[in-house]
Amino acid sequence: MKIANIVFLVVLIVASAIAYRFGINVTTNHYSKELDETQAMLAFNHLIRYEEILKCLNDNKSSLAVKKVNMSIISEKELVAEFLNSHESERINKYISTRYNEPLEVLKSYKSNRGSRWSEPTCK
Repeated sequence: MKIANIVFLVVLIVASAIAYRFGINVTTNHYSKELDETQAMLAFNHLIRYEEILKCLNDNKSSLAVKKVNMSIISEKELVAEFLNSHESERINKYISTRYNEPLEVLKSYKSNRGSRWSEPTCK
């Protein structure tokens, strides 16, 4: 009877380890795909934005291009501030601190004055 219990326990431990590894692999693959898709959407949105700004510049509407760039800067600062305030990441803090001219706290406390609704000019 003792041998049967030991065999059962070993099989249970091995099965648990296999199930654990399988769960880790499934989760990792899912998050990896989600991250890749998010990066692709972000890159696509930037592509569209750059094409809009280039159109303004090609149509000699530089003041509209400047407004679009300023709106993009505001949006990016809002996103970075939201991230910094909701996540503690020494890696990101160091990354930003070495590349940004202002202190990290300036970005953390950034609030735009445009409100939750705004409009921006088009170059069409």
